[in-house]
Amino acid sequence: MIDDNTGSGVLNSWKYPNIPGLDTFKGKLMHSARWDASFDLAGKRVAVIGGGSSAVQIIPNIQPTVGKLYAFLRSPVWVTTGFGAKHAGPGGTNFRYSDEQIQKWKDDAQSYEQYARDVEGELNKRFNLVHLHSSDQESSRQIITDIMNERIGNEKIAKKLIPDFALGCRRMTPGQGYLESLSKENVEVIHESVMRLTETGIVDESGMEHEVDVVVCATGFNTSFTPHFRMVGRKGADIKKQFGDFPVGYLGITVENFPNCFCKLRISCHSRI
Repeated sequence: MIDDNTGSGVLNSWKYPNIPGLDTFKGKLMHSARWDASFDLAGKRVAVIGGGSSAVQIIPNIQPTVGKLYAFLRSPVWVTTGFGAKHAGPGGTNFRYSDEQIQKWKDDAQSYEQYARDVEGELNKRFNLVHLHSSDQESSRQIITDIMNERIGNEKIAKKLIPDFALGCRRMTPGQGYLESLSKENVEVIHESVMRLTETGIVDESGMEHEVDVVVCATGFNTSFTPHFRMVGRKGADIKKQFGDFPVGYLGITVENFPNCFCKLRISCHSRI
């Protein structure tokens, strides 16, 4: 099974989600892929639609500034510590290397190569974790569940946000400060779908309207795996037609009729390989 939450390197192909009334909203409309840094969010009522990696980065960064933040988080997601954090700076979050480190690696190429291999090796250790019935999956799932519970600090939000599916079935997302921000006084977490926009706000599936000044769409990317450019293979095969709505790849790497096309397709942990 292909995990269609991942995309195929076309996440730069963004679009606004297909939400009725999007063109009628009179406030400020923004997309995470086209951020307007000139717009001042201070004191504004802001809605963030989407709960993936974009929202995980946006919400904790704007929360201290906005007056009120409505986080529309319909789906649960595994929010983890930083990947390769043990090789970062203090706290596992600082990847800005010091001048001393940079100079050391310039002078000693072997130590630089070893560092790069250590980081890569740390990431590759996750291979066993994505096997559904492995001991790594079981232990890591419990550890991350405990960490998320502690960081959220709100039983109601934790119950909705912590997944009941295995690690790796949806992309695991490091989120510094994200979970903590959801329990702040100026944040309201809404676990219902956005049904439509009005001139002044957002209507959720319960029929409640939330009046806002700004709507940030942290969703709407092209996750179809299909390249945005034309690609023709053997016997005139068109990759867009061949992939259709749900592509199939050999071992997640190669594609029939396209011998030189290698795709990084994520495989769900429910696969039987």
